[in-house]
Order: sequence, then C-alpha cells, then structure tokens
Amino acid sequence: MLKIGIIGAGTVGSALAIRLAESGYSVAAVSGGTFASAEKLARTIKGCRACTGNQQVADITDFVFITTPDAVIPQIAAGLQWHKGQSVVHCSGADSTEVLAPARKNGRADRRFSPLTIFRGSQSGNRQSSRLDHRH
Repeated sequence: MLKIGIIGAGTVGSALAIRLAESGYSVAAVSGGTFASAEKLARTIKGCRACTGNQQVADITDFVFITTPDAVIPQIAAGLQWHKGQSVVHCSGADSTEVLAPARKNGRADRRFSPLTIFRGSQSGNRQSSRLDHRH
C-alpha cells in the first residue's frame, strides 16, 4: 500500500491527513513546526508516526504532501534527500510546481493542488473533500 507523508501539521496538513486516513489511505508519517504538533496529529491517525524532522517523513513514505506556509516550500523541497519513485505535492494556492524543482531532480514526480478548492470552510477535513474519495 502507498505510504503517505505529511510535512506540515497545521490546518491544511491536519485536515488532509485525517481525510485521507478516513478514506482508507495509509498516512504513515507526519512532521510539523514542532514535534508536539506532529504528535498531536499522529495520535488521531491509526498507524501514523510523528517524526522529529522532515527528512524522516521523506525517508519512510512514497508520496509526500508539503502543507507548510508557501514561503518555506522551496527550502523544504531543496533541503531533503528525495528517493527514486517518490512523489511530492505542495499545497500552495499561489505557487507553481517550480518551487519543487529540487525534488524533480532524479525523476521525482511533482504536483500541486490548491487547498482552497478542497478545504474551504473545513476544520476537520469533513466538508468539501469529495475530490479525495478516489480509491486506490
């Protein structure tokens, strides 16, 4: 089963992780601005591990969502060792996939989606989330 990682345990990352887990996806690892925020989110998802750093998330997952503030997405993408076959998605509504250029090296797949199209008005990931209901 595809292992999903979340870098950024704030509003968008938490809602995304919870909704993906509720839809049957394996959310295996999360990191946040603090370990406490990652731990809080991981406790809500069966089998999810709170990580002390972003590299741990990248090391143990196949598909990584970067849900941090827009300004730090390029630094995160450039600062991690990505693995062959891994996919990375950022959730900025303002930035293109160019901010993921460092992750694209060595054949990494990269994508983006705007959190406003999915999470508008949602605190727990329960509303506006039908687009995530694609089964694997």
